[in-house]
Amino acid sequence: ANKESYSFMSSTASVVDVIGNFIICEMKDPLEEGRSGSPLFYNNNIIGLLHGDEGVDGKKCVFQSMNSIIPRLNLEDCL
Repeated sequence: ANKESYSFMSSTASVVDVIGNFIICEMKDPLEEGRSGSPLFYNNNIIGLLHGDEGVDGKKCVFQSMNSIIPRLNLEDCL
C-alpha cells in the first residue's frame, strides 16, 4: 500500500494589511508552492487559510478569513 507523507512547517507571520476577507501577511520564512489551504493561527485559533502569495519568493502570503469561509460550508453534508 502506498503511504502519503506530509511535512510540518511553521513560520512567523506579521499582518501587513486586511483587504475585505483577505489577510495579507509578511512571512519570516518563504512558503513553498503547494501549501495552499495551510492554516493561519492566532491565539491557538485558526483565523484563515492560505489562499495564495504575492511578491518575491512567497514571503507575502494571502490568507482567506475563516469568517468568510465558515458560512459557506454545509456541515450537514459532513455528518
